[in-house]
Amino acid sequence: MEAEKYSLGETSIRLGVAKSTLSKWKALYSHNNSSILSNSKEAGLTIFEQKQLQKELERVRPERDILKKALAYFAEDPQK
Repeated sequence: MEAEKYSLGETSIRLGVAKSTLSKWKALYSHNNSSILSNSKEAGLTIFEQKQLQKELERVRPERDILKKALAYFAEDPQK
């Protein structure tokens, strides 16, 4: 199975991730994996970033759910 090729801009839009972040990830992970894992500073930064993103996700999920409920409420037909 052949992987589909998307431009950096298309991938950025599809994933909702900034182009600069994708470029950074591409540069970081396009090298030999063993050299990435041996660099503890970069590995630690990746873990830190992952934890920060997890915290943000935990914060925005309830906000998203509230907005979904509000949208459903205001989308109801007022003449029922």
